[in-house]
Amino acid sequence: MPVKGELLLYVLSGMAICYLSSAFAKMIAVIALLIWYAYFHAHSTICFLLFLIGVCFWIQPSAVQKMKDVVQVVAVHADYAIVSDGKTQGIAYGLDDVNYDEVLRLTGTWKPIVSLQNFYGFSFAKWCNRRGIYEQWQGTYEKIAAKDTLRSRLYAHVQKLPKNARSYVSGFLFGALKRSDDLAYLMQAGGFHVSALFLFLRRFIARFSVKHARFLAYLLGFLLVSITKESAAIQRVLVFEFVACLPIENQKDRFAFAVLLSVLLFPYLLYEYGFLLACSIRMIFLFVQGRWKQRIMLWAVLIAFQLFAFYECSLLQLLLFPLYRRIFAFAYLFAWGIVFFPLLGGLAGAMEVVLKWVLSWPNDLLSLSGKPSFLWLLLWGRTIAYLIKHTEKKSMIKAMMLLAVFPYQAYLHPFGEVMMIDVGQGDCFLFTLPFHQGTMLIDVAGSLYKNIPEQTLQPILKAKGIDVIDIVVVTHDDYDHSGGLQELKEIVRVKQVIDAYQPTVALGKQLWYMPMDTSAYDNENDRSLLLYGQLGKHRYLFMGDAGIAVEEELMRRYPQLDCDVLKLGHHGSHTGTSSLFLQQVNPQMALISAGRNNRYGHPHEEVLSRLQSYAIYYQNTAEKGALRIYYTPWFSFFVNSAHEFGFLK
Repeated sequence: MPVKGELLLYVLSGMAICYLSSAFAKMIAVIALLIWYAYFHAHSTICFLLFLIGVCFWIQPSAVQKMKDVVQVVAVHADYAIVSDGKTQGIAYGLDDVNYDEVLRLTGTWKPIVSLQNFYGFSFAKWCNRRGIYEQWQGTYEKIAAKDTLRSRLYAHVQKLPKNARSYVSGFLFGALKRSDDLAYLMQAGGFHVSALFLFLRRFIARFSVKHARFLAYLLGFLLVSITKESAAIQRVLVFEFVACLPIENQKDRFAFAVLLSVLLFPYLLYEYGFLLACSIRMIFLFVQGRWKQRIMLWAVLIAFQLFAFYECSLLQLLLFPLYRRIFAFAYLFAWGIVFFPLLGGLAGAMEVVLKWVLSWPNDLLSLSGKPSFLWLLLWGRTIAYLIKHTEKKSMIKAMMLLAVFPYQAYLHPFGEVMMIDVGQGDCFLFTLPFHQGTMLIDVAGSLYKNIPEQTLQPILKAKGIDVIDIVVVTHDDYDHSGGLQELKEIVRVKQVIDAYQPTVALGKQLWYMPMDTSAYDNENDRSLLLYGQLGKHRYLFMGDAGIAVEEELMRRYPQLDCDVLKLGHHGSHTGTSSLFLQQVNPQMALISAGRNNRYGHPHEEVLSRLQSYAIYYQNTAEKGALRIYYTPWFSFFVNSAHEFGFLK
């Protein structure tokens, strides 16, 4: 058996190996780990390391199984429900007035889960796939049976509460806070509120039975939280509290066993920021001695986690994190209080307002935004570790300097960038000049079903440290090109909006040209503003939704016009991108922004055939998601969200 505390080292090594994508890479890493431990730790147990190999391959995704039409409701969310046919789970939309554990017969078609694929953004498809959920359904249904369970009774009871109380209790016990409430989301995802429930129960029971307080608190806590939403936070807390009841004396081994058991039972926890944060905080209290040192390390870890997960953090909020933790825990306990004493529901609205105000009021004070670079994280970790060990003022000054220079990372970036953002059936292109000297958007797609600027654009802008957009060019007034403009202005300052013809557009020292005035055309799509410019050594032409008539006029006026990167008109529709146009402009790459399975059939097959016949490489958001083209005066290269990489000639 490994020596005390060494189990933790083995488990953390195994967790790191689990992040490798392929089974072959995991096998090579485990062999290297075996050799390393065998050389430096002669007393290590080889059998335990072989067990780690099993853990690594346990993480491998299972084969996808088709969902059946008779399912049971597993979880109810605001926009969808998770259902199970006994073997696998799926996402069902349009289920109104259903309860937990009800059995339904679905009429409709199961389809693969798809979602927007962007850099920095949350991917619902990945979130589902990591939980073994691969298909979604929408159609009609009928209820076959309703099972009388504690969970269904609790959910039915909550639905009968007054509106404010129902919203408040459902949010804590069955729902989730919006990801825009970063700190609150992180506390909920980390399970700190559930841990508070167990602590409250343990201290309450200890007044009557000290000997068995932890075990009895676990049984009662398990009964309470297991009948609510089966979230990652609840699963982690249940496993950790269970292991705490076991006769394992060494705290490090106990923690390691809890982590190992959690990953074995719920492999997707490895990808949950809340789980990783909770484990990191626990390790701080295990390895760092001294109260003030623990607080410094906690603060440093919270900064790194929030910047890495949400691309922004408020330093004042993090300093008050222990206070927020207690407030959030009280709010969770208050939700349970409403369940048992419905008269408290009258205070739910006020409690929700106070909670939202407390969590948001210092959000803009001493705030940082941007995604930390690997070098910054490395320097940050080294500085904090040195500060904890040596407690020198010089290390504190270094930490303050790292925080001070963080907002200026973007100004050290030597590459310019063109990003084709995956907004579904619409257009949105983000341009960033080298060294953060200017930012421009071409089109801001809108949607009737979601706020694209807030949900899709905002994470990108935060990650890139963009708080001001110099120019927004709206090519024409179709909703899939201009519908998100007002919502964009609500989340970021826009200096200038261009929605009419002008010969040139100046972004810093970069000049864009509008080769012709299209305002006289009758068709709205043909009135799209056209933009032509050179970035680095390559020329770009953006066609908006313009069709063949505009292309013909453009070729007539500029017989020598050519480009290296062509943004196809009208999402690759057959109304544009004629053979003659492709022959003249002769691009080496075509950009297509279209939605998956869109009702228009964009891009049309004849257009794709033309691109292939002229050997023009194309990138389609409906297939490969978002695209980034980095440019310098000497070369340009691209990478998409499907991790494909290439150079422009």
